[in-house]
Amino acid sequence: MVALFRFYEREVRFYSEVAPLVDVCTPRCYYHDFDSASGDFILLLEDLSACRLGDQLAGASMEEVRLAVAELAKLHAAWWNSPRLEAFSWMPVANDPINKAGLALYPQAWPAFLERFGHALPEVVRRTGERLGAQVGAILDRFMTAPRTICHGDYRLDNLFFGGAGAPLTVIDWQIAVRSVGTYDVGYFMSQSVDPDVRRSEEMDVLRAYHRMLVERGVQGYSFDDCLTDYRWTLLFCFCYPVMGGGLGDLSNERGYALARTMMERSAAAITDWEAWKLLETL
Repeated sequence: MVALFRFYEREVRFYSEVAPLVDVCTPRCYYHDFDSASGDFILLLEDLSACRLGDQLAGASMEEVRLAVAELAKLHAAWWNSPRLEAFSWMPVANDPINKAGLALYPQAWPAFLERFGHALPEVVRRTGERLGAQVGAILDRFMTAPRTICHGDYRLDNLFFGGAGAPLTVIDWQIAVRSVGTYDVGYFMSQSVDPDVRRSEEMDVLRAYHRMLVERGVQGYSFDDCLTDYRWTLLFCFCYPVMGGGLGDLSNERGYALARTMMERSAAAITDWEAWKLLETL
């Protein structure tokens, strides 16, 4: 799977070609190399042991949410519909055949996911999940009709380091970087790493702040309504992650099972709150 998705090449090339050009704080990279023949790689990165690693299972505080989403705005604005994106052929676009091939596993995951977690699913989300596998490719295609930027691709609390001398937030694990709509990262983070009560408390304010920062950094022709629409699509799409993780993953350890269930509950709550399931009717 690593070879198929070119994870290691993507991360090495992110640190060599993208990280020096953006404001978002990443670990300082002292050395990198990648051998295309063998797939072997080396990354020598800054020691972040003085920082506090986020805990996705515990969930983000509202202070952490504001900080995390603000960092996303810096990253996304810097590459918003930029012609420079075309130079990164090693970084897939949202509907790349590789991404669609990975999501082809959804129908295999769904029965096992239902067996493990179906009893805890709201009925409307169960019906949504049953349909999502057949339509997820169309959602990826829909992402490509929106403005494109560089997305982290796995922006969750376990990949964020807080504090330390260098910056209030440092982001790791760039091997799933993708050229897609910016709200992909925002919706993924809000629906997978934030407890519903915390998310609901200031969600709209966080989204307004994200959009305002995009505009302040030069993004044009993208209204707040556009942002909300794209965010809603992301909430729907991101239900794929608890389904595939909970259906195909090895959940034999206590934390793995708890995390899969927590992601499912958070994602289902976001879909319900935003009535994102209605979007399937428009495809």
